[in-house]
Amino acid sequence: MWKKNSKNNQFVDELTYGFELLGYGITIQTQQELKSMLENSEITDNFPMISYEQTMESEFYSDISESHFLNSESYNNLWLICDNGDDVVFILSLSSKHSKLIIDVFEISTVYRNQGLSRLILNTLEEISKEFFNTIELSAFDSKSFDFWTHIGYIENNTKLIKIWKK
Repeated sequence: MWKKNSKNNQFVDELTYGFELLGYGITIQTQQELKSMLENSEITDNFPMISYEQTMESEFYSDISESHFLNSESYNNLWLICDNGDDVVFILSLSSKHSKLIIDVFEISTVYRNQGLSRLILNTLEEISKEFFNTIELSAFDSKSFDFWTHIGYIENNTKLIKIWKK
């Protein structure tokens, strides 16, 4: 869950500014606002993991009305919708617990994949996170994403992947 407090609010302000420096506009939405946006736009197919629970390795398909990411209370967190003025480029969902930032969902539009954006976006997120959190935690949804996260320095910790700055 994303708790609204002064530390988290300042983090969101800094993160928004950091993404704006990269050329992205940021809209903060609730889970239901995001679901409505996806249902009423042409971009649903650009975000198959969020919209349909599909990953690179899955054969699974869920209707948007049943997507766990858009309907489960466990994903009712802070949603950042990031655009370049023309298109939604990536969607990021965050929560926090104590001194830990949790990346619940991070998906780049299929239109903008394989252009090095993930690393650029995550570098910005990590640099800003260091000022507010000790650890970033996430779950990889398939082996390709697992390989990506471990390649950029995240380590396995039980069923999660983490990156620790301070203990």
